Order: sequence, then C-alpha cells, then structure tokens
Amino acid sequence: MPADLVRAVAWHESGWTSNIENCDGGYGLMQVMPDTESFINGRFEKSYDSANYRENAILGANYLAWLTKYFGEKYFGEKYNLSTSKCKTDTSLCLLNLVIAGYNMGHVSVEEAYLDKQLIATDYVVDIRANMRSCYCDRY
Repeated sequence: MPADLVRAVAWHESGWTSNIENCDGGYGLMQVMPDTESFINGRFEKSYDSANYRENAILGANYLAWLTKYFGEKYFGEKYNLSTSKCKTDTSLCLLNLVIAGYNMGHVSVEEAYLDKQLIATDYVVDIRANMRSCYCDRY
C-alpha cells in the first residue's frame, strides 16, 4: 500500500490518535470497525487486535489492500495501480478513488455507485486525496 494513502487515511480518521473510539464503533488509529476487524482477520487467518495501535494500522492497511485487489480484479482488468496519475480528478471513477470511498462507505455501496456510473464524489475521498498531496501530518 502506498504510504501516503495509509498516512492520509489514518490522519483523517483519528488525527493519529491510537485510542479513540467513535460512536459508530470505529476504533483507533485507522478507526477500524468491528466487522472489518473480523473480516480481515478471517480473510488472512490472523488475530489482529484493533486496540493495539500497531495492529490497528495493519488492519486498516490490509483492508485498503483487500479493497484494491477486489476492485482491481473486478473492474480494472486485474490492474492494481493506485497512482494518482491514473485519476483525472479527485472524483473520477478510478481505482484509487474507489478504494478510498470503499474504506469509508464499504465496498458494496461503492460498487453500486460505480455500476450506476455515478461519481464517487464524497467529501471523504476529496479530503483523503488532499491529504495525500499535502498534509499537516507530514510535519510529525
């Protein structure tokens, strides 16, 4: 996974706060949801604990990797390039934007929008892409 993507997601999700819990159930650095933790652990036969900040980061990065593989195989001819150069805009239907949106909305919601040829123009995608370009988090 591109480090700038993981860093931007973690910054947006938690401001790099490792013990933050959201009212929706997201926890830690990457705001990993309980169902996502179970899915990733089951998928990769691991037992990562989202309460451990290192393992939380691994869970989040593995989920981004799974989304890349899922969308890349299904819609991009088994191409997995997350380069920003593959996206015309922050809202175009490119792999990077689908992966970012999937992290926030889940792959099913993103897939439905993609199949309807709708732009994935969420504030979340725009914010993550902006943080990938230039982020206050780079000062740490």
